[in-house]
Amino acid sequence: MNTFHNTVKYLENADIPFYSFLSAWFSAILLRSLLEKFSSCSPLELQTLGHFIAFYSASFLAASLILHFITAEHIVKVLRVTLPSALLLCVAPLVDLAVSSGKGYNMSYLLPGEHDDLVFRFFTFFGDFPTIGGSRGIRVEIALFLVLCFLYARIKGCGMLRSLSASFLVYCKIFLLAASPFVLRFIYSSSGCDFNYSEPLLTRYLAIVAVVLAIITAMRANRDYFLMMVKDLRPLRILHYLLMLAIGLACGAGTGKLSIDPDLVFRLALISVSLTLCAVFAIAENNFHDLSIDRISSPNRPLCLGCDSQQYMAAGRWCFIVSLLTAAAAGYATLFTVLLFSGNYHLYSAPPVRFKRVPVASKLVISLNSWALMLLGYSFAEPSLWGFPPLLTLFVLIMYTGAANFIDIKDFEGDAAAGVKTLPVLIGLEQAKFLVACSFFVTCSAFFYPLRHQPAYALPFALSGMAFYFLISRKSYREKPVLLLYLALMSYLTFLIATGRAVF
Repeated sequence: MNTFHNTVKYLENADIPFYSFLSAWFSAILLRSLLEKFSSCSPLELQTLGHFIAFYSASFLAASLILHFITAEHIVKVLRVTLPSALLLCVAPLVDLAVSSGKGYNMSYLLPGEHDDLVFRFFTFFGDFPTIGGSRGIRVEIALFLVLCFLYARIKGCGMLRSLSASFLVYCKIFLLAASPFVLRFIYSSSGCDFNYSEPLLTRYLAIVAVVLAIITAMRANRDYFLMMVKDLRPLRILHYLLMLAIGLACGAGTGKLSIDPDLVFRLALISVSLTLCAVFAIAENNFHDLSIDRISSPNRPLCLGCDSQQYMAAGRWCFIVSLLTAAAAGYATLFTVLLFSGNYHLYSAPPVRFKRVPVASKLVISLNSWALMLLGYSFAEPSLWGFPPLLTLFVLIMYTGAANFIDIKDFEGDAAAGVKTLPVLIGLEQAKFLVACSFFVTCSAFFYPLRHQPAYALPFALSGMAFYFLISRKSYREKPVLLLYLALMSYLTFLIATGRAVF
């Protein structure tokens, strides 16, 4: 007990950066993957690694949160203990290889049709082991983790009952994750869809669970910092990109090839999370390089309020890493799009290119990212992208590039002081507002063409064109009303495309 106590104390208080604990955890996951695949006589594949990362992320985050709430210990200290314990994951395949004389066993989740009667299995420590499922090694491994959870709670001053509760809750967590195929079957049956078990589907489900737990963990780790990052988000701009994805989906639905099932919902949820986290990184990078501008135009942003720039950028980079992981869980097309999205914004915001210094044309970055998300949405119906409306491509790349210059109006004073040659700085604020307002009006007028067969549906675009002109050209300009009207109009356009009323 003293040895265990000293080990915990060392891990919690050692002068070791947190990323070293994450590296140790990841290395242990890789080692477990190799040993399990060898024991199960199954091939090593990239999608299997993604599945392992999603499963163990959900598992260790859930266990850490349980111990955090039971012991009232700070979540970061709990993680500094639980993450290195991932080395114990090697116990299961090694035990299986030992008791089977080197033949190994086929480890798996609890599977419908193979491991029914979940209540019985829950109260009998996973029940019998036919030819696949919870092997002897897995049960030894689980028992070992449950004992360690009990001991951890005890050395943190918890009583016997509270410590036993910690172990019991961790066991419940393990069983629920092991029964994930049953959860997926229930979700599919409730939605009226046929359930076909697959590793990518399970990975996406587990990735969503892991994301939810990671958000809770981040909030518990540093609530003030978490809320600061959330408040610095640009939700309306993020919503713009989600609507671009929705427009692509609407176009794809027109092909008759879009399958609407829980897997599609999982993918869209992961894409939304990935884009939001990618936006956190893009915002952090932009704020870092625009600090002199923001001190004039946006003095309430974190760096202007004295937030440590190194910690701020580190938080942004961690968000970017999680963004890539969630994008990979959604599929290769999503991972490619998120990488492209981030790369374009890096070219826009950061030296040496810092494309935002190029007047007007710099907004092509926004147009390209919008188009890329439309293509991503369309790819769910037609992966080859064959049949994507070329007129919609031209519309986005030309019209959006002009209208998107409205984002520089509110930063006019800061850009002018920093010498950034945006359109308002080059030709003057009032002249720029007039041109941008005209660009919005022309863009709205262009929607008459896809609605030429049902012109009555074009009326909201005509009214919006006039409203945009008023909102942008007025003396007391505010960006939020412009964005809200624009988002409402794009939602309307999504509806028109999905119902076949707008034809590009």
